[in-house]
Amino acid sequence: MAIPDYLLKMPAATPPPGVQSNFVDPETNGEPARVVSICFTAAAVLMVALRLYARTTLPKGQRLGWDDVTCVMALVGSIANMVSVLLLMDVGFGRHLWDVRALDLTPQVLLLYAGLDVSYTIAAFFTKLSLLLMYHRLFQVISTSRWLIYAGVGLITCTVVPNLTCSVLRVKRCIPAEKMAGDPYCSNWTVNVVMLTSGTFNTVADLLILFIPIQRVLKLQSIAQARVGLLLIFSVGLIACLSSCVRVIVVGVNRNTIDGFWNAARSAPYMITELNLGIICACVVLMRTLFRKATRAVRSRSGFFIFGKKDDSQIDLCERSEPSLKQSVRSHQEESADDVLQRIIVR
Repeated sequence: MAIPDYLLKMPAATPPPGVQSNFVDPETNGEPARVVSICFTAAAVLMVALRLYARTTLPKGQRLGWDDVTCVMALVGSIANMVSVLLLMDVGFGRHLWDVRALDLTPQVLLLYAGLDVSYTIAAFFTKLSLLLMYHRLFQVISTSRWLIYAGVGLITCTVVPNLTCSVLRVKRCIPAEKMAGDPYCSNWTVNVVMLTSGTFNTVADLLILFIPIQRVLKLQSIAQARVGLLLIFSVGLIACLSSCVRVIVVGVNRNTIDGFWNAARSAPYMITELNLGIICACVVLMRTLFRKATRAVRSRSGFFIFGKKDDSQIDLCERSEPSLKQSVRSHQEESADDVLQRIIVR
């Protein structure tokens, strides 16, 4: 049975006065989201692969752990987020709603649109959890850092649970599109308020996670070059924090508008950048270890090092196993925790 012509020309939203719907070559802002999603997700996949490889080269105490498992789960969520963006691009993501046919907003499309938020929430949670678990490996001997890590786990848990609950309720109450009419819970304003609230808490969690290693490194009484290098490693997350802040601002500015696809595409590049840079940040500490091992191998073949001999001053923080870290603290009881951490990191 042929679809009536008037249904084919019915837009998903009423256009503003003086504007006509354009289903042929409409204006779109979705291309940046497509490019950023593909590039940053590919970079995250590469970094996670290198991270897992680096783990296989470390002593038993520092082999694969829960921080690696959660990092892989975050990557799976990031890939799901990328797939959602790419599939939504084919049905109008990035266009004004009055340039999208109402018939195109099928239950499957709306479910995919809801999955964009769900995949981001899950991936962001596991990314932050991976970082906190890694910091627990490195800084568990420091009581202040340990309590900050516990606070971070509590904060991200209290953020993800209500956000996921709201997302599931939206799927149940607002799909198919007929259910959206007259339900204030399905309004774009409600959705944006939930995103704005969860985004704010996510930003606070990002800043806390960024603060944990930096505040410890700043207290080290080591040479400036070593401290700057470590700060650069841990500060990769600063860009993710900035992306998170920009995303919250974009959502806040557009909270009262009904142009869902257009507004979502505007904030999507910042969401994708925040998500994948967080995963990269969780891997970059181990890249330092991998780089050092590769450098030693090259120099060893060139005759710069004595074959078969490994100087203890070359041991990296990530190469120390948890038992050896604890033994180091016990054997230097007269030293403060910061002194022990400084000696381990700088070597």
